[in-house]
Amino acid sequence: MRHRGPDDAGQLIDGNVGLGHRRLSIIDLSAAGQQPLANEDESLFLIFNGELYNYVELRADLRRAGHHFTSQTDCEVVLHAVEEWGIEASLVRFVGMFAFALYDRDARQLLLARDALGIKPLYYQTGEEVLFASELRAILRAGGDATPSRTAIYDFLSLERFDHNETTFFAGIQQLQPGHFIRMDVDEPKSIVQIPYWNPTPEGARATFDYARPVETFKDLFDDSVRLQLRSDVPLGIFLSGGLDSSAIVESATRQSTQTLQSFSVNFDDDGFDETAFASQIAETYGTHHHRLTPDATVLRDQLGDFVAAQETPTNGPGPFSEWCVAQLAATHVKVALSGQGPDEMLGGYHLYFLPYLHTRMRQLDEQGQRVGWRRLLGEARRIGSLTGRHWGIYLAAAIGAQGDGWRRRLKQRQAQSLMQDELLSEVTAVAPVQQDWPGDTALDKALSEALLGWGLRRLLHYTDRSTMAVSLEARVPFLDHRLVEFCIGLPYHTKIRDDRSKWILREAMKDRLPSSIVERRDKKGFPTPVGRWLRESEEFVRDHLAPATIARRGLLRESTVTRLQAEHFDGSTDHGWALWRLLNLELWYQTFVDKAAGSTKAA
Repeated sequence: MRHRGPDDAGQLIDGNVGLGHRRLSIIDLSAAGQQPLANEDESLFLIFNGELYNYVELRADLRRAGHHFTSQTDCEVVLHAVEEWGIEASLVRFVGMFAFALYDRDARQLLLARDALGIKPLYYQTGEEVLFASELRAILRAGGDATPSRTAIYDFLSLERFDHNETTFFAGIQQLQPGHFIRMDVDEPKSIVQIPYWNPTPEGARATFDYARPVETFKDLFDDSVRLQLRSDVPLGIFLSGGLDSSAIVESATRQSTQTLQSFSVNFDDDGFDETAFASQIAETYGTHHHRLTPDATVLRDQLGDFVAAQETPTNGPGPFSEWCVAQLAATHVKVALSGQGPDEMLGGYHLYFLPYLHTRMRQLDEQGQRVGWRRLLGEARRIGSLTGRHWGIYLAAAIGAQGDGWRRRLKQRQAQSLMQDELLSEVTAVAPVQQDWPGDTALDKALSEALLGWGLRRLLHYTDRSTMAVSLEARVPFLDHRLVEFCIGLPYHTKIRDDRSKWILREAMKDRLPSSIVERRDKKGFPTPVGRWLRESEEFVRDHLAPATIARRGLLRESTVTRLQAEHFDGSTDHGWALWRLLNLELWYQTFVDKAAGSTKAA
């Protein structure tokens, strides 16, 4: 995993326990930060991936309690915090993104922990030995089980989801869930139980934060998150799309930083996908040193294999490839980049959330404490339909009875099942829901909690971590400070979406900070990629990878359906860009991980 940490390496072998670490030096670049880190009496050893943003404040508390530090790193704070407060009490104090392993030599225990939102990954495999790592490839190289999970493949094809529970695309490898930790006996690791330490609820949030002035509280929490995440001993930049979320980070960061920040964006020679004008406006307004990249179909053909290998999973859509490209651009200039992920899931940024919003609107009091009448509801449905391009009757139906976008999910699932062979369908007869009782007071709140805590956001965080760490770049996500997330979970529904304005509270918070052209943008893009055109320009590449013989050998998909999708796409009658993207990703994943593992076994 040298790409994740090219600056330093260290290891500890203690009996049947081995800890290995690659370091990406961000805080305290000296040799004092080499890991594994030990406490004063060398009874505790730590390997840590990520950042503890509030380490300065916690270190001051620990010094007052009598602890001594040998470095200025954030990681050393973790050691002393667990020593002073214990693992659970420490985890709830940490503001950061992390996955770490802490070995207690005296107690013969190993602790594995992951941050509240799952920004940083942690995988493990049990058996005769316990293997754990930040990437699946490390476990596979150490002898892990490379058997593909047919259930994961079904989930991916039918519901476009992964990372929604402990499972991975490999049958024998699991992942530690966000907001959980593991405590194991290193001499007898017979059973491993994931223990939750973070369980946000609206009630808990309302007992903690000030909701009397919600916009001001939102601003304070957001600015404090940006302030903490600007802590770095290396150059820092920002992924800037020109949308509301990344622009808000640029404004807050440039106001609070003493250095001239750099910003990075991808552009396309296609009016339906290009956001150059918006990104340029923000960069000029706030004085960032802006860099642009314009990838094309050639870049896709040349790098898609490397992209899939770095992701370690197939990806649902082409957006992550644009992020992959901008990460490579940023890595040539900085070592840390802030990213704008989070508000869409926290505050209803996607158009699909208008459906549970109107369902909620009909049943809940509005922002003035009034019932929403039929005339007003109809007006909102018409305005939302005009914005999204869908018939207003769909939204009115959602208000009357539908509780979300479930019918679209079922339709997509049926379409995907028509693509799969009967053998695969018979193996996986049903896909269990991730969780039924998501926190929230309304249909909208629950739908957002599902995306935020269940699967939607986890996919995006997976993409970001792999694309950035592949080029030794650390990505930070200020909107996903767990304090800000908790606050948003406790917000009334109408501060998230109001009428046809998504992310209402964020727009209100930024209306005096950002240009109105950015605050009132309604076209949702988010690393848009012209995949349909790119694949048409790469017809030979697509046909080679999705050839009938290849499809038959895998035994997953119907050859006739895959052939039809390609024919319709390349003759221009139907754009199947996203569907072909998923199939290409799945095939390249098989080539990279399954075929190579089988070849290695035969060679051995």
